[in-house]
Amino acid sequence: NYDRVLIGQEEALESGAFVARAASTTAGWYNPAGLALVSRSIIGASATGYELDLVDLGQIRTSSGTVTLAQLPSYFGAVLGGDVIPSDRWRIGFSATKPTSWSAAVNGATVQGSQVNYSSRVGISTLVPTISAAWAALPSLRFGAGIGLAITSISQTQVLSMRSAPLLGEAAILRTADGTGTEWGGQGTFGLQWDLTGHLTVGASLRTPTFPIIRTGSLSFQDIETVNSPSGPATL
Repeated sequence: NYDRVLIGQEEALESGAFVARAASTTAGWYNPAGLALVSRSIIGASATGYELDLVDLGQIRTSSGTVTLAQLPSYFGAVLGGDVIPSDRWRIGFSATKPTSWSAAVNGATVQGSQVNYSSRVGISTLVPTISAAWAALPSLRFGAGIGLAITSISQTQVLSMRSAPLLGEAAILRTADGTGTEWGGQGTFGLQWDLTGHLTVGASLRTPTFPIIRTGSLSFQDIETVNSPSGPATL
């Protein structure tokens, strides 16, 4: 579900079919060749919308976390135009795109009549700062290229505690798991726009696979079990 909601209001309404028409700050994401159509320096930003998640666990009750409100993909971009760059053929742009941002949490989940408690928090996000450049070989032919750094972070924390009923003996379990990870990867983008006629423009965009630069992560797991037997308590 990487591109389930697209960047930009008009671009999202057209399902991302904007490669040949990109001509503003979002060109850094859809087609860097479109930067050449910007005459003066501009700055733009967009937040397509917000997502409301409702978690229904049936008979499992939770103290909080069943409702989550998260911002959908956001974008910020700037283009240096003719008032900064003394050329009608070259344009330079910078953008920071957040195509993925999702998180969910369940706190204090319990089942009535049992001594079980469970909590979980997970999240994943991606941020892609990019610098792009465009060159107009002809008034009707434009080329563009960009290099970006995709920073993806993921985290997950889970806590489970259980205790047996008194009639079955004294036993308790506590398990915790905590994991995080971050990857920095490089990504290249290339674009082309060609105005065949005054009413027909052809566009093409190529985005390379992300190549890893830095990977970091950690995972910790703890399991404690206590059982009261005739010889005394035992802990594992």
